[in-house]
Amino acid sequence: KPELTFDTIKRMEDMSWFINAQIFDDLLIVSQKETCCYILKTDSGLVVFDGIWPDEKVYEEIRNAISDAGWSDIPVTKFIMTHGHIDHVGCGKWLVDNYNVKTYLSKTDDLLRLYTPHEDGRSDSYKEFTIDSYIDDGDIIDCGNKVIEVIHTPGHTDGCMSFVFPISENGRIHNAVLFGGATPS
Repeated sequence: KPELTFDTIKRMEDMSWFINAQIFDDLLIVSQKETCCYILKTDSGLVVFDGIWPDEKVYEEIRNAISDAGWSDIPVTKFIMTHGHIDHVGCGKWLVDNYNVKTYLSKTDDLLRLYTPHEDGRSDSYKEFTIDSYIDDGDIIDCGNKVIEVIHTPGHTDGCMSFVFPISENGRIHNAVLFGGATPS
């Protein structure tokens, strides 16, 4: 089992660099040192999966990635979280405040998010938005020309979710699987 230390957490929170890339015709990745998010282009708008850390710089990097892809004229409509850890729900406040996105998370992990103790020197902004739709195994999230299948994959957290959705590359449709949480709790 990986060892989680204070130094590990500090490395994870390093906001000194970001990178983004369009990895399929309709899917972007935005990443910093340890955590990433994905942005899916759909007929009903852009869907942000996971929000990295609660830092406005993260939100700006997500906006930069959208702009770099030429998608600035497409509204961000959904924020879907794999689980309730701070490094995945992070910039939800800014997505809600600036785009009025609909938010999705399991009820179990919403409680995890809301009841995570405050840490000195860290913003609690990741708790400053509400979840519009609690998701569970077998749910389908309608995004117009795409649907996102929800699969409960506990282990990293009790309410961790993974997602299956179509993506395209050069006109060919493929299925993508976004696994929620890479390490068991």
